[in-house]
Amino acid sequence: MNAGTDIEKGGGTARGYFERPRLKMANIELDDLSFGEIVEYSKIIINEKKRNLFIVTLDILGAYNSLFDERYAAIAGGADIITCDGAGLKMLSYIKSPRNIKNKVSGVDLSEKFLGLAAREGFRVAFIGSKPEVVERLEAEVGSKFKGTGECFYHHGYFDARGRAAIIERLSKFAPDIVLVALGNPAQEKFIADLGPFLKGAVMMGVGGTFDVLSKTLRRAPAVMQKLYLEWLFRLYQQPSRILRMTNIPKYILYALFSEAVKWIRKK
Repeated sequence: MNAGTDIEKGGGTARGYFERPRLKMANIELDDLSFGEIVEYSKIIINEKKRNLFIVTLDILGAYNSLFDERYAAIAGGADIITCDGAGLKMLSYIKSPRNIKNKVSGVDLSEKFLGLAAREGFRVAFIGSKPEVVERLEAEVGSKFKGTGECFYHHGYFDARGRAAIIERLSKFAPDIVLVALGNPAQEKFIADLGPFLKGAVMMGVGGTFDVLSKTLRRAPAVMQKLYLEWLFRLYQQPSRILRMTNIPKYILYALFSEAVKWIRKK
């Protein structure tokens, strides 16, 4: 399957709609948009059926991965909307003050907003990724909590190249309005890049571990921890195996600070 897509060449269909410049920081760019703005624009895209909308919810680990994976960097950079998903990038954006990021838009929260939209409008939703048992629980939760949602497509995240092609073919026939892909970064963004040419008028987003939360396989951090930007710590408590990848967070912070310092010095 041809991996070369319009996504990798640069998207940005949302730029003309919002007429708001992206915040450029180190090697990344971020859109400072609210949940309401994103959902409203997504509804327009779905109803018009002229083009897709590709959303990346970017956290520090994703930003770090983009330093070493050229294809992922091209795909993420070509997204129509790039949100700030996580306290790390939000706080790091203060080096750009007063143009720092005001809105933290996580994959979990935005997925719930999209499912609420699907329930109200009868939109069709595709869920790809996670473990088979998690997908089974997810299907039950979506059916119970988001009644009114149109027909849904579910598939776990365990498939080879042949299975991948078969899933994309099935999705092209299913014609979903919303596509949520939980394969982890950067695999989920690469899957979306391959899927995009086969859909029209679809909102597509990589959601990481969101299915674990929506299916209630894992608990969401208490509200107080979310407000204190400690949701990552609660997730680490539930999934200690994440500790190794967490060591990449300070590495990226140092890289970003150094990169911005060099830019500042060169302007002098």
